[in-house]
Formats: sequence, C-alpha cells, structure tokens
Amino acid sequence: MGFVMEGLLRAQDTRRFSDRRTSQVVLTISERRYAERRNGIERRQVTGWLASWLRAQLPAFMHPLLATFIGPHKVNQIHIPLWALLSLFVVGFLYMVVNYEAAPLGPYVTQPGDETSEVIVFDPNAATSSDIVRSGYAVIETLDMKELGIRVQRLRIPAGMTVPEALTDLRSRYPGIEVDINSLISPTDPS
Repeated sequence: MGFVMEGLLRAQDTRRFSDRRTSQVVLTISERRYAERRNGIERRQVTGWLASWLRAQLPAFMHPLLATFIGPHKVNQIHIPLWALLSLFVVGFLYMVVNYEAAPLGPYVTQPGDETSEVIVFDPNAATSSDIVRSGYAVIETLDMKELGIRVQRLRIPAGMTVPEALTDLRSRYPGIEVDINSLISPTDPS
C-alpha cells in the first residue's frame, strides 16, 4: 500500500512542475525519501530481530549460578546471576589492559647480568670510532658479523664513569650510531 502511494505522489510531483530540471530534482528527492523509508523499514526489521533474539537469550543470563563454600562449621551457598559473573570478567580484563606494565621509559638501570664496565657500539665508521677512543673509551674487541652485515665494537668505559652515564654520553654525542649495554648471556641448558 505504501509503495503504491509513493508512486502516485511521484507522478503528481512530476505533473505539478513544468520545468524539466525541477521535475528531475523532485523525482530525485522523492526517490531518496522512498529509499530512506525503505531502509528505515529494513533497519527496524533488523532491530526487531536483534531485540527478539536478546529477549529470547536474556533468561539464560538471568539464571543464577550456585556457589557453595564449605566452611569449618557450616555450608554457605550464594546465588550469583550469570550476567554479574560475566560483568566481573569484563571489568577484570579491562583493568588488566589498562594497567599493563610496559617497559620503563626512564634511565637504564644496570641489571645483575650486565657487564659493569663495558658498552657495545653497532656499526661505527672509522672517524666515529677514532673519536670515541680519543674521548677515553678503549676498544676491547671488534666483531665482524658478516652473516648479519654488522660490525660490533666492545668498549671499556673511562674510569670513574658508570654504564648509564656512558650510554647517555655516547648517545648524545653520536645520535647516528646505536649504543647499548653489554649484557652477559648464559644458556639455560647446561649440557
């Protein structure tokens, strides 16, 4: 009935205007209204389906779960609705996500497995390497890792300087190279 009425209104709107452009605009507007009404009906149908599904499933969420606690002198029973239990899990999950511990952004603290007087420098060029040596650092070892395509230098830090101070010093003076602490790694399998 509504579709027939819409068609009649469209025909009347077209006859009412003599100008061709105006009639095209009116047709476009009426077609848009028709589509909006049709989509609105479809939207209501989807919403109705969702609402009916929720109404059908809601009693399952309202059923209480029986929790029994056996104490030293008596037995306690608590009825907990399923929705409350699920809500508790959701809140706990959100709490864990929000309070997730990330890596600290502050200055580096020396760990027990770290070498206390060495730093390593990745891929320093010759000029940078000689400048680092002139500033008081000593090259202990240079490793060419051809399979990785990098060169690593182990440096002994100057006397009186800590590893975090050396890291800050080298990173501030040479921002183009990567400097890190020399961590001592031992295998977990002794065999």
